[in-house]
Amino acid sequence: TCQFQLSKDSAIDLSPLKRETPPDYVYYNDNVFYVINLCAPTIKICNGIEGSFASVWNANTYACIQTIGGGSPKASYIDEQNHFRGVNLNYSNAIVQIACDQAYDRPALVNVVDNKVNGVSQYTFYFKSKSVCTNYSVPTEDHWSGTAIFIVILLILVFMYLGYGAYMTTREGQYLSFTDAIPQKEFVMNVALKGKELVNKVFRTSEPSSSETKT
Repeated sequence: TCQFQLSKDSAIDLSPLKRETPPDYVYYNDNVFYVINLCAPTIKICNGIEGSFASVWNANTYACIQTIGGGSPKASYIDEQNHFRGVNLNYSNAIVQIACDQAYDRPALVNVVDNKVNGVSQYTFYFKSKSVCTNYSVPTEDHWSGTAIFIVILLILVFMYLGYGAYMTTREGQYLSFTDAIPQKEFVMNVALKGKELVNKVFRTSEPSSSETKT
């Protein structure tokens, strides 16, 4: 699968990053090269170990040095304040970062960094792709939140209320003023006056007294 859970209500579909031929991405760095597949285990098998999403190979002897990852990663946003910068796939010993870049119509593996922690390799694979720039986050369930439903109902009621007021302005061919056209005018005007009094009271209490302004 190429869909990864980001939160309770959203996931990311990385199927646009699939490659058909060859299915694995390869990146060369000094005397090693890295093989990685985002949506399935790599076709190139390291030392007979299957199920790994990435591996490291000696570029001179073509001997496998290490397998990377395995299992399901934990997906997260690169920037929680700006979700459209891209996502990270966090494995036990590797991070796959897929950054938004409009220049990359075709996804590309642009860098691999080995960040050793206490002598243990922690790899970061850097991808760039246009496909994660917009509309990449999809809901995992087809439902509306309670807040959205409330707002829609409220807007419908407001439009119905104003529509009835507009109809009343032409009742029996007689033009009514805006205030006369409001249904339940007395109630609405009373609420408005009470609101005005409350606002004035708040501002009066927030103003400093004459003794406080003296120095």
